Amino acid sequence: MNDKKPTVKSSKVVYKNPFYSVVEEDIVMLNGREATFYTVQKTDAAFIIAEDADGKILLVDMYRYTTKIPSLEVPAGNFEPGDSAEQTARKELQEETGHKAKKFEFIGKYAGDVGIANRYFHLFVATGLEETEENEMEEESITAVLRLSMDEVDELIASGRIVDTDSLAMIQAYRVWKSKR
Repeated sequence: MNDKKPTVKSSKVVYKNPFYSVVEEDIVMLNGREATFYTVQKTDAAFIIAEDADGKILLVDMYRYTTKIPSLEVPAGNFEPGDSAEQTARKELQEETGHKAKKFEFIGKYAGDVGIANRYFHLFVATGLEETEENEMEEESITAVLRLSMDEVDELIASGRIVDTDSLAMIQAYRVWKSKR
């Protein structure tokens, strides 16, 4: 495996908001060609496959303004400063579903948006679920939490109801992990 990296000639933030920034970098590629890249810099995120005692998983139904559609998704959220991946996963599960879990198992780290962004997704499987009264579903625009079998998830994928690519990737990673156990 080649460990060589392009040479960065210059780097500057060209746009910034509370959620992400865009960095412009002039680089020299490994083949000697010069290029300019724009990279979205965003904090990492934790994704949680919350699996109940019957093997069903929790998905959240929320309205996504950016795509103007309701979206069924795996619970997830961006890291806050100082929080670990597992702290973020625990917090997001509680906020988005109203559930706590006795066990969080880290199953992988995946690059999200590799063509434009520098962030990683940290995937956890949460088991030993306990429903609580505490949640931030309204603040998160979550209209429902669904408890679904993997056959039901497959039907929702096939029908085009689950369209969030991050959730689709995390569901697939979970399937692979589960098949290897």
